[in-house]
Amino acid sequence: MLELIGVSHSGPIVPNKSSCWSRMTGSIASGLILKDISCEVHSGEVMAILGSKGSGKKALIDVMGHRVSQGSTRGQILLNDVPLTLRLFQEQCGFVSKTTQHIDGLSVRQTLSYISQMTIRGNGSLKRGRVKQVLADLALTSVAKRDV
Repeated sequence: MLELIGVSHSGPIVPNKSSCWSRMTGSIASGLILKDISCEVHSGEVMAILGSKGSGKKALIDVMGHRVSQGSTRGQILLNDVPLTLRLFQEQCGFVSKTTQHIDGLSVRQTLSYISQMTIRGNGSLKRGRVKQVLADLALTSVAKRDV
């Protein structure tokens, strides 16, 4: 289970490009981006983060994935009752961004193998095991040899 308990994040706020103030000053303000976010995602569930433009969707994903380099984060993010570290996230979690790249001519299995080489730390057998597990979890084993 992935659990967020009272997660808040403050940091740089990307200025609105059409804002007169941001065009004149070129400065980036800092402020509260996420406020008191709590949720649970159980094993076997898929979570989608939906919201209007500027609502903090990307910030939430970046905080969960330890991809924020500026600002401060409070609250707890737990995976199976253990604090979610960067290493644990890389080993046990994943997410699909809104922009995905596919290489023409690769099969489903080859595409997942390529992605695992880029994103998973560890030896080859660990990566092959993760690819096999993803194929099984998403019921893609029967089409693993088909082109993407």
